Amino acid sequence: TVFCSEDVLCTKFITGSDAEGDALTFISNNTDVFNIVSFNSTATLLNYTPNQSRVNNYSIQVTVRDVFNENVSESFTFRINNTNDAPVLGTINLTNPPIVVNKSTYKTINASDEDYFLVDSGENLTFDVSFNTTHIPFNFTTVFNSSTNESVGILNITPLEANVSNYRINISVRDKNGALAWRT
Repeated sequence: TVFCSEDVLCTKFITGSDAEGDALTFISNNTDVFNIVSFNSTATLLNYTPNQSRVNNYSIQVTVRDVFNENVSESFTFRINNTNDAPVLGTINLTNPPIVVNKSTYKTINASDEDYFLVDSGENLTFDVSFNTTHIPFNFTTVFNSSTNESVGILNITPLEANVSNYRINISVRDKNGALAWRT
């Protein structure tokens, strides 16, 4: 088995020899994920950075052929492992519509994570929202939208007259492996 990781440059050399010293050609049966390039007359090179969509196991067969079409093949499993991708916070707009005294205002905060697209990833996102005060009544709910693979945070703010001021709000989202995105 040959291993590579998503989003990481994977470099593998494959060598061969010919009893008569003939130049060799190397051929892969799956050039989408195992595209080898001639390095010299006795070696070839895989130089590849797989993305998220390539995380999987692949059956690869490499055939080595000399100038007289004599060939030999070897098969192996090529496994591309996932690396945890950090979540991404979407655009956050807390000013439109405006937050009004004595009125509940709902703000949506979108976040996505590329790892949602992996089968059986079990990925989930957790939001954290905090103000630089404890005097503003708010609650926060997280909803997962399976059709877009996004988590949506719904912030409900109901300020009172005594709460009128400028505040700093910290919004963060963390995935199940601890990767974090945040904005202030």
